[in-house]
Amino acid sequence: MQHKRSLILFISLFIFFMAGCQNQQETLIKNGEIVIQPKDEILNLAGYWNFYPYHLLSPSDLESQKYPPKHSMKVPGYWGTHKGYGTYQLDIHFPINSLGQTKAIYIPQVFSAYTLWINNHLVIENGKVAKTKDQMVPKGTPKVIFFNVSQENTQVLLQVSNFHFRDTGIMGPVYLGNPSEIEHKAKRDTFIEWFSIGAFLIISFNHLNIFFNRRKDRVPLYFGLFCLVYGFSILLVGQTSILYFFPDLSWNVVLKLNFLTIFCSVLLFIKYFSLKFPTGQKKIPVQIVMILSVICIVIVLVTESVIFTNLVYILYVILLITFSYILYLIMKGIKLKQVGAYVIGLSLLILIGTAINDLMFDAQMINTTILSPLGIVAFIGAQSIIITKRYAESFSENEMLSSELEATQKEILFTLGEITETRSKETGNHVRRVAEYSKLLALKYGLSKEEAELLKSASPLHDVGKIGIPDSILNKPQKLTKEEYEIMKTHTTIGYQMLKHSNRRILDAAAIIALTHHEKYDGSGYPEGLKGEEIPLYGRIAAISDVFDALSTDRVYKKAWEMKRIMEYFKDQKGKHFDPQLVDLFLENINEFVSIKESFNGK
Repeated sequence: MQHKRSLILFISLFIFFMAGCQNQQETLIKNGEIVIQPKDEILNLAGYWNFYPYHLLSPSDLESQKYPPKHSMKVPGYWGTHKGYGTYQLDIHFPINSLGQTKAIYIPQVFSAYTLWINNHLVIENGKVAKTKDQMVPKGTPKVIFFNVSQENTQVLLQVSNFHFRDTGIMGPVYLGNPSEIEHKAKRDTFIEWFSIGAFLIISFNHLNIFFNRRKDRVPLYFGLFCLVYGFSILLVGQTSILYFFPDLSWNVVLKLNFLTIFCSVLLFIKYFSLKFPTGQKKIPVQIVMILSVICIVIVLVTESVIFTNLVYILYVILLITFSYILYLIMKGIKLKQVGAYVIGLSLLILIGTAINDLMFDAQMINTTILSPLGIVAFIGAQSIIITKRYAESFSENEMLSSELEATQKEILFTLGEITETRSKETGNHVRRVAEYSKLLALKYGLSKEEAELLKSASPLHDVGKIGIPDSILNKPQKLTKEEYEIMKTHTTIGYQMLKHSNRRILDAAAIIALTHHEKYDGSGYPEGLKGEEIPLYGRIAAISDVFDALSTDRVYKKAWEMKRIMEYFKDQKGKHFDPQLVDLFLENINEFVSIKESFNGK
């Protein structure tokens, strides 16, 4: 029954995110012009923009009227050859009540470099636009750009160039709207990716551990390796998150790694299924897929990106053969009543649905978003459940499954918390120290061991909302401006919105902590200005743990404080920032907190 409930959870998540992809209003632009209505919140700027092929125009060129005849170009869409450059133009007419307001525009992947002008202002350069391959620098990461509406008629110019990818143009929808709406979309996409990466890593390590403890069965080996390779591939697509860790990494290297991981994933995937359903094995389809994949891997290694990116069409053939073969194996398994065949079959339908969505999205037939990571998580989650169940049957089933699911859930929370802190250049041990501090303070307060352990497990996600904060603010060494600080403060509500829908005790506690750990005892905190015991106990405990760790360790904006200064600070903030009773307990047991801190030194 446990695997059926988990499958229902996967399907529910899939439907939720599919519904969320349709929240924007699609606009059909004609002749490079659009009139914004007063009530419009977020618009998909789809339609026909003005386009000047093989000309890189600036605002001054258009003002002087020294420009070539314009063409109409569909957005999203590609404009032909993989080699070339040009300029997109769009005139946006804002209502008079929008003057002085801040708006945001979301630019998706543009192959393979672009420069954006809004009115006469150069707002961003993504890569380096040029007229030759030697001069241009490719970089295709999505961006959210904020600008002030200074006049009713706003001109958008997008210079693009490409000599590195198989197609040239704007890959996905361009969105315009209020900053909060645009940021919500970007945060949702980012959360999907990081959730998928964390899930794949945990599942991979779990099943590789199973294999190393029982090497006769190679099913967990291929399954674990597939999860590891595919989890890494998510870093290379969409938001291109790998550039958070390696900002100087060449875009051509990113493309090469992307294609290599895809073809390696296919090899591991079909090998896993052949071992999973041995009674239905057929050598010919497996050999065809393996030979084609190896050939493609060699081509990727020895050719330039403008050549090997065309292998995507061969990939479609490989995937068609692979999924047809897998479907055959599953049908055979259902007929023979093999354990897990029904569950795997249902999860395969989810995967196929997301794959079809992505193919149609890539072909500009629909305007949704990339959903294959969710489909893969659902599908792989089902595989993980079946494999885990298979090994758990030799033990007491209920006790074994309960223990493993709890451990996996806690590890996912720690992993996601560490990923969040890595973005802000903080040591990943921050979340582990805060967890230990929170548990200790909860025990000193008189909470039960079970509740203290719950607080420890939930606290790593206290800053999960920071994945939605721009790097320029998150890692700024100087003091934040008022506007930047207001954006930074939103990480509490972002984290709460991510976690609040779960009915799991740990995630419910994590949602409370994420929302309230910046509230202050005297009511001067944020986001809701709660006062005294209006602030949940978990939030009051997490506040002390988080601040103590922040003060006692180096950060990008300061050096660690001496312990004497830290203690004086807590005494001063007793009854102001912090719960007086908790401060007394903290100071009375300061040596134990210092011991926890020192136990992480060098880790």
